[in-house]
Amino acid sequence: MKIILINFLEFFVILSVMFLVFSFLSQLLMKKLSLQTIFPLLDNKIKGLGNIVSSLIGAVTPFCVCTTIPVFTSMIQMGVKTSVAMSFLFASPLIGISGAILLIFLFGIKFSVYYILAAFIFSIIGGLLVRGLKFEGEINEKLKNAFAQPEIDGQGTYQNAAECSFKLFRDLFLPLVIGAVIASFIHNYVPVKLIETINGYPLWLVIPLVALIGFPIYSNIMVLAPICFILANKGMNQGAVVTFLMSGAGISFPTAIVLRGIFKKRLFAFYLAYTFISYCIIGFIIGLLR
Repeated sequence: MKIILINFLEFFVILSVMFLVFSFLSQLLMKKLSLQTIFPLLDNKIKGLGNIVSSLIGAVTPFCVCTTIPVFTSMIQMGVKTSVAMSFLFASPLIGISGAILLIFLFGIKFSVYYILAAFIFSIIGGLLVRGLKFEGEINEKLKNAFAQPEIDGQGTYQNAAECSFKLFRDLFLPLVIGAVIASFIHNYVPVKLIETINGYPLWLVIPLVALIGFPIYSNIMVLAPICFILANKGMNQGAVVTFLMSGAGISFPTAIVLRGIFKKRLFAFYLAYTFISYCIIGFIIGLLR
């Protein structure tokens, strides 16, 4: 029990400090940006450029789903194309500056580059597919205005950024604690033989399974990263680890419920299918590369 407590404190303290520092920096960056300022880039006539910019915005935001969706609806309200805004929706929960730094700290640069590039490409392609499949406008018009506008107005201050990062930390405090507890428990009690048994099954079976396990989890990449780190250290195939990380952070039952009210049926079905299939494909590729 003493060892579990020590490991828990190590995980929680490191996780909390990194979360607060890099969340503050991310919030400060977003406070200095304005959607109105970057709208010309989002609405650029060059095919794909808007999706790249939208994915980049998602990559620097410290958002979880609860704040990603209001930003997404704000883009739609401004007249940003659905296909372009979808790239932001795909990218935002999966990357983030604070999450990227934590991944580098835990897994190293090579793994983190694989993960970030995969998430970035997945987000761009997803938006382009929405356009190619003619899902533009597949948004419930009556509900677009039901979400509060996020605080991205270019008028932020250091104090505001600090307040936002602390608020986000308070909101995620319990999940952070739970994540640290699970990580310390896995570290001390999950036998290597169990992981070896899981790895003994073919990837085509393991990866979809961990994607389905991650789907009900309503979490943040900062919470899931230490759990995935311990699983990887125990020897779990890194492709399966990546799929679990993406599935747990990128989509959940609460997310699906909210998005069902925003999307029309075709776009909602595409969103679910594309995220699940893409997370599995990315896991397969990384698993084979490793």
